[in-house]
Amino acid sequence: MLTNLETQQSSLSPRKDSRGYSLLEVVAATFIMLLTFAGVSNGFLTFALQNRGSSQSGESINVAQTVLDRLRLLTVSTLPDGGNQQICNPDTNYTCVTYDSALEQAGSVIVTYCPNITPSYCDVSQPTTRHILVDVLGNVGNGGIDVVFTAETVFTELRDL
Repeated sequence: MLTNLETQQSSLSPRKDSRGYSLLEVVAATFIMLLTFAGVSNGFLTFALQNRGSSQSGESINVAQTVLDRLRLLTVSTLPDGGNQQICNPDTNYTCVTYDSALEQAGSVIVTYCPNITPSYCDVSQPTTRHILVDVLGNVGNGGIDVVFTAETVFTELRDL
């Protein structure tokens, strides 16, 4: 038997219905879930693009270093000058040949000897010095090939004192 006070409390407290969720609750939960997925997918896309860019930069630096190390083994005075260009391709193990635009591919390295830029460290009176510009080609977003990394250096032969 319920007392008068218990009867009043039971009629005032909200009744828990076991029929399920209302349409409004389902819409709100779906909206929150969509917002969460949108934020996560945007972060994942940003991370993937940054990772791709970092990977391409690292590969380009490695390729440029490989080509420059091979050139460093040659006698500087035998290197071309006057803006001559060579292209070094990955499928030939980066062996450099006379530049031809038909040979360009992703991963190619274009070497320019004594480029026509200021300041240039090439001088006819100093045949043992070469200013070298290296451009590494790679895939760009639209499917084309373009320069993705550039480096410059100066090679010179040391002389005995």
